[in-house]
Amino acid sequence: MAVMQRGLGARPPCKGCLDDASTVVASDDSTCGCSSVASSPSTASTASSGGLETISDAGSEHESLGENGGREVDDAGDIQGLLEGMNSSSLEVNRLQGELARHRKQRLQLERIWAVSSARLARAAGPERISRARPLHEQRRRRDALQEKAQALSERYMQATEAAAAEADLAQISEDLARCLAKYQAAKQRSLEGPPSSPREDLALTFFGLAPFFEAEDEHRRQLAKADVAISEISRRLEAAKGRYRDALAGLECLSDHIHQRRSQALAKANSF
Repeated sequence: MAVMQRGLGARPPCKGCLDDASTVVASDDSTCGCSSVASSPSTASTASSGGLETISDAGSEHESLGENGGREVDDAGDIQGLLEGMNSSSLEVNRLQGELARHRKQRLQLERIWAVSSARLARAAGPERISRARPLHEQRRRRDALQEKAQALSERYMQATEAAAAEADLAQISEDLARCLAKYQAAKQRSLEGPPSSPREDLALTFFGLAPFFEAEDEHRRQLAKADVAISEISRRLEAAKGRYRDALAGLECLSDHIHQRRSQALAKANSF
């Protein structure tokens, strides 16, 4: 994503350049005001220096306009800051897009590997045995998840107590913990009873014989969940970087419009004498 610099006399960027924050295509001034600036910090500094020279020359040309010269000196700093912001955001967007693509590729590879591995494990264990044992495994998985949640809430309550948290906060944590413990006890009881449609002893033997399959499946789920969290976080940061780029571009356009308007008014006033 190349950084764009809008000259003070250039046409505004085209809608395509503004809408597509992932790839900003440079074009000549006959079509839109998007001109490419290299995305390295040193090039951004050179590009912004060109903008500063334009403003500085304009200020020298109209020294007789009084305070406008000082205003344009201030504008020069604003333009440089906006261009640096666009360049920084552009670099971040490029980096995050590459990172996002890598994580999505890794997630796809996880799914493909599991499709092959699970099919092989299922053939070895027998689909019917897996189907019979799955209800018990799901019960135990939910029970273990509730146990982990209850432990986390208990630790949170102890930390809040040591930090002298407000009574309302302690009451809320205590209520959540009690509710979680009740669910855990119910899940534990159900796992002990087992599905009424299957003999308990036979089902237990089937389950323990298939433990490697279910352990591999659970590990696959954990890896997918971890990948999804990473993809979600990178996507959030990417959208934020695109937003900063658009904001800097909009600020540059607004500042350019103000400069053009002020120069026109100053020239009109000077020519009236």
